[in-house]
Amino acid sequence: MRDPRHSLSLDTGAVHAALAASVRQIFGEDAGLGRWDEQVLAERRGRRVVRYDLEVCAGETEGSRGVQWIGKFYLDRPGDAPHVAGILAALGAAGFGTTAKVAIPHVIAQHLALGLLLLTYLPGERILGVIAAEPERVLGRLGCALAELHGLSLPAAERKTSATIIASLRRRAELLCAWFPAEVERIQQVLACIERAAPEDVSRPALLHNDFGVAQLLWHNGRLGILDFDKCALGDPATDLGNFLAQLRRRDALKERLSPPIETIRALLLDAYRRCCRDSSALKGLAARVAWYEQVVLLGKVHFLAHHERDENRSQALRVLDLLTRLQSAG
Repeated sequence: MRDPRHSLSLDTGAVHAALAASVRQIFGEDAGLGRWDEQVLAERRGRRVVRYDLEVCAGETEGSRGVQWIGKFYLDRPGDAPHVAGILAALGAAGFGTTAKVAIPHVIAQHLALGLLLLTYLPGERILGVIAAEPERVLGRLGCALAELHGLSLPAAERKTSATIIASLRRRAELLCAWFPAEVERIQQVLACIERAAPEDVSRPALLHNDFGVAQLLWHNGRLGILDFDKCALGDPATDLGNFLAQLRRRDALKERLSPPIETIRALLLDAYRRCCRDSSALKGLAARVAWYEQVVLLGKVHFLAHHERDENRSQALRVLDLLTRLQSAG
């Protein structure tokens, strides 16, 4: 392992002290932190996600053991750490995952001065390969997990409505028109189609993961792992389904053809969700609402890709816009 003095963290000494304190908290006052290493998994917009490989010394007679933790740094907004910790604690207290056999991270410790949240590490492989091998089993588990999550009553900071979503898309569309003057008419038509098809807000807003995609999903020994509940909100349960499917459509269009085909994946996922959902009002017009959120997410992805000025990203943005145009024409 690398010596902690060569850590990638912003303040190695403070991180070492936080890890050592957490080791004593979890393993007892006699436990000590030996050598440790870190791997930065993600870093974007003031957020950093790190995997820590720790050597925990339990005492002279008990020897040492290896432990893996996840550290999430909220460098831009340290106050978000206790909010996310509260969500994870509430999910655990509600027994989330017991029905659908789902694993989620659990909070080990908070270090607010660093904006650091230490979490349990979930092992597993990325979900796409498992979907290709066992589509019915995996998508059935996904649909039931979302239905269980949406049925929980937990506090969330944000309420998502069709009006707030459209307002955000209008701002992004204005920027897209400035970046792609040759595509102004098409961008405006796509936005107008989304505005016309906006569904009514659901009568009972559901607890949303609000960032439900392949990057947040793992599979380990037949168990589904779900990560990153940072963006939890209240709103239409079709949001999570649409976000997941839109991400797959984008991948299918830009990277590699999916197996099974995207429409088969969509049908299996929605069928599983319908079987497991206990709120009949959430199922009314579900397929159409999911399709609308797919379009919303794809237009957002066009903006995200175009925001990066590299030619490759701007080319991908136009390909996603092509995909969105085809979906609206087919609908």
